This record gives sequence, C-alpha cells and structure tokens, in this order.
Amino acid sequence: MIRWSVLLESAYRSAMALADEVGARSIALPAISCGVYGYPIEPAATVALAAVEAALRAGSSVTRATFVLYSFDTFEVFRNAMARLRSGDSAASG
Repeated sequence: MIRWSVLLESAYRSAMALADEVGARSIALPAISCGVYGYPIEPAATVALAAVEAALRAGSSVTRATFVLYSFDTFEVFRNAMARLRSGDSAASG
C-alpha cells in the first residue's frame, strides 16, 4: 500500500534539499498535490509544514520558507495546521 503522506513529505524534503544545494536563502512552495490531484488539504498542510520546519531546524541554508496558496480557505487550513504544530497537538501529526 502506498503511503501518500510519505511521498508528499518526500517532495517537500527534496525541495528543501535542492534549495540547500544552491545555497538559497528563501523558497516559495505550493500546496503540493492539493489541486488537481485532490490530496486532502488538512493532512497535506500538516505534512508540508512539518517537513519544511524539520529542514529548517536541521540547519538548512533557507531562512525564509513561504507557502504560496491558491485561496484564502487554503491559507486558513495552513494557518490552523501551523497553530496545532506549534502547540504540540498530537492530532497535527496526521
């Protein structure tokens, strides 16, 4: 069985690794797979934020990661997921 969340996390980790390879200080990221591919936005937001935060904490060259989101509703989901992650809510880990 494919663990889609693992693949999604890998996509964000790869983006951060590529940014490191070129010494980027900032990166803009979309909500990967949440559009036409239909990945559920709530778990996607948690996966995306956790993966990027882990890369930043690990000493990435990136000092600013910006999520470029296609709607205010998507922004709200990401904002709520960030709040859960920051509060240590175990439900945020998907």
